[in-house]
Amino acid sequence: MKMKSLYIACIILLVVNCLELYLIIELSGYAELVSYGTNGELLTESPYKMVIVCMVTGVSNLLFIAAIFMRSIIFSDVSKV
Repeated sequence: MKMKSLYIACIILLVVNCLELYLIIELSGYAELVSYGTNGELLTESPYKMVIVCMVTGVSNLLFIAAIFMRSIIFSDVSKV
């Protein structure tokens, strides 16, 4: 039962992280983000740095989740013997 809940959690996290990477890739297509300040002034910002940070975070999350998932699959039979 414990392994089944681990599998489900890993699959859910993998799906969420893949969705996050898709949204980050979509965000990287924008040239600038526009917002309005309290005085009504126009504020613009390039999303490039934010995209890079989120992309590195998302890819590292996928790497660690996939490693944990594969380790639990590979070594699950060894503990039963």
